[in-house]
Amino acid sequence: MLLFKVYCLLGFFAYISGASFIYQKIYDVTPQVFAFALNGISLILGAQIVKLLAGRIKEDSILLIGLALAFISGTIVLIDVVLHGPLMMLVIPLFFLNAAVGITGPTSFTLAMEVRKA
Repeated sequence: MLLFKVYCLLGFFAYISGASFIYQKIYDVTPQVFAFALNGISLILGAQIVKLLAGRIKEDSILLIGLALAFISGTIVLIDVVLHGPLMMLVIPLFFLNAAVGITGPTSFTLAMEVRKA
């Protein structure tokens, strides 16, 4: 599971380091439009989803949902960048990839602290 969490964070840091270049140089997005990206909102949304699901679903299941979301959306982003697909095929999966980081972050921390208590 740790390997999948690393994959999730790898995608997140790749987004942070390369998104401005990809949006502005490859897709000719202006800096003003890039600054309005919804990906910060998706991080918050992912954390709020965890808040809503906590206590209703086991933490392991929430983490697996977040990791699956990260894997699927990260794979779509990779395919889109390699094939130079349309901009929307990049923006939508990046939204879900960042939401997955918002889901897996607090959930993995909670699970790590539960293991520490035992």
